[in-house]
Amino acid sequence: MSQHPLLHESETGNHEPVIPARADSVRRYFGESKNYLDIRRYMIEIRKETVRELTAGRVFRSVLDIGCGDGSISLPLLTVTGRLTLLDLSAAMLSRALAHARPELLANIETMNQDFLCASLKPGGYDLIICLGVLAHVEQPEPIIERVSQLLQPGGLLILECTDSAHFSNKLTLAVGQIRRNFSGADSYRTKLVSAESVINIAQRNKLKLVSLYRHNVALPLMGKVFSQLALQKFIRWIFGDVKHNRNASLGKECIFAFESQIVSLPPAR
Repeated sequence: MSQHPLLHESETGNHEPVIPARADSVRRYFGESKNYLDIRRYMIEIRKETVRELTAGRVFRSVLDIGCGDGSISLPLLTVTGRLTLLDLSAAMLSRALAHARPELLANIETMNQDFLCASLKPGGYDLIICLGVLAHVEQPEPIIERVSQLLQPGGLLILECTDSAHFSNKLTLAVGQIRRNFSGADSYRTKLVSAESVINIAQRNKLKLVSLYRHNVALPLMGKVFSQLALQKFIRWIFGDVKHNRNASLGKECIFAFESQIVSLPPAR
């Protein structure tokens, strides 16, 4: 399928293509495994565990994973009676995801190498939507959350993630990033952050009710040079616990939300 630039909401309310170079930057960034799969593996595992905790005891018939990466998070949720749609700007990531899928479940998987806002997706067609690590790479969060709310079934679950831009620890992250750019002499790819409060407010305006929030933080700068990915994962869990026992939440800028759709289904026409 064709690839599309990222979109933003214009003053007229229409979604218009803008800054195609950013879409290309996102595609290149996530196409390199060292940017995501290697140095951030501990983060992927924490997200995977958190999604498992948030979905425990529920069976989903139709799952959409936006910005699916290598499929580590959503593939374990797929059953023989379910359907999984993997959507990502990076064709390389989609290939990795399919390579990790159980052979007997490949027929239950659809892949879409498109921008989310341009993709042809069924309104009200999903009882679980996963959107992790996406909001930091789009121009505005509102169009993403608005469309997700339209795609969820009544009572469907959205698992959404953002880095809280209002959190005090962001000052350290931004300072380290600036130092790296100064030494490298290159204008490296930068993410766009949004506050947790903004995400919750946007979700509520779109009839999405917050049912759970897990907060944690990333490893300190340079820890990845000393410790293994598994050690970093255990370290973060030791400090912040899990969904049911979220310790030291005030120290966490990484937010994983669970929202439930409050849209009421209409009775069938007579």
